[in-house]
Amino acid sequence: QTAKSAAGAEEYLQNQTEKILEKCAAKHTQNGIIVSAKSLAKIDTFMQKRAVYSMIVQAAGRKKDITLKHVSAVCMLLQKDKNNSVDLPYDLRAYKSYEDLYIEKKHDQPIKDFSHEIDVTKDGNISLPDGKIISWKILPFDGNMKNIPVSDFTKWFDYDKINPRLCVRNQTAGDYFVISTDGSRQKLKKYFINTKIPTADRKRLLMLTDKQEVLWLFG
Repeated sequence: QTAKSAAGAEEYLQNQTEKILEKCAAKHTQNGIIVSAKSLAKIDTFMQKRAVYSMIVQAAGRKKDITLKHVSAVCMLLQKDKNNSVDLPYDLRAYKSYEDLYIEKKHDQPIKDFSHEIDVTKDGNISLPDGKIISWKILPFDGNMKNIPVSDFTKWFDYDKINPRLCVRNQTAGDYFVISTDGSRQKLKKYFINTKIPTADRKRLLMLTDKQEVLWLFG
């Protein structure tokens, strides 16, 4: 009876833990899991630790070697104003960036600068460092915007208005977007801050550029 009661209590606590993560807007990324640090910091200590433990287990894919020491270290990040990080088992890292808490796999490869000039006067493609392919093609346009397919993985440009020599590369100082028809600009750095993209991830993002103007930020 005691074992049955304990199992029932654990099931209840696990359900509550899942509800807390849902309430804290938990979502999975390619490398781990992210939650609202501000929301998680408001949870009582006991359930907060359970939620953090669950995050680490989900990111690691296993429970072995994950201890209270690791959980407590991650919980401490929630109390700090500055962005800090904690190394965890299985090549994981927990870090706080702006208002979010991340538990993700460390990047295996060092960041390398990437820059590849492309000639858009003819169809072509290039391979990116992660193995993905970027291709481009010149297509006729009848003037009807409704005939242009919409896709998250496709960007359309007016061939008569863009520079025939563009570049796919990492971020550099001075990059900007043109955000309105009157030519108003927004610095790429400000965009990264506004959208809360972690500093560690910014250099890894690739973009299509015309000199310093960002035409398309991949991802």
